[in-house]
Amino acid sequence: MANITRAPSEFENVQDELRRTNEELVEAREFLENVLESSTQYSIIAKDLEGRIMAWNKGAARIYGYDASEVIGQSSDMLHVAEELMEMPMLASVLEAGLAAFDLSCDGIGDLS
Repeated sequence: MANITRAPSEFENVQDELRRTNEELVEAREFLENVLESSTQYSIIAKDLEGRIMAWNKGAARIYGYDASEVIGQSSDMLHVAEELMEMPMLASVLEAGLAAFDLSCDGIGDLS
């Protein structure tokens, strides 16, 4: 009897690619979580374009006095003084436009440490 092999179907190829991509995403997420958790001397805060806090590390908790459970999902406005809040719409429009070269550290804006 002849040994018949078949080529993987397009569906199987897509499944394999999705599995590899998922594994890479899991590894990347674990790496970023390790960076967040191991950085205790500096605050690392991630927020979305609407200004909601999405990530908060132990350094941020130490510096600001809030536990992650208190701030995740909340507006980051609570971390800024009035002068900085007036700049936020401009900063958001720059980020949305994809101007990565904009220096967020000018005049202390964006410096949360």
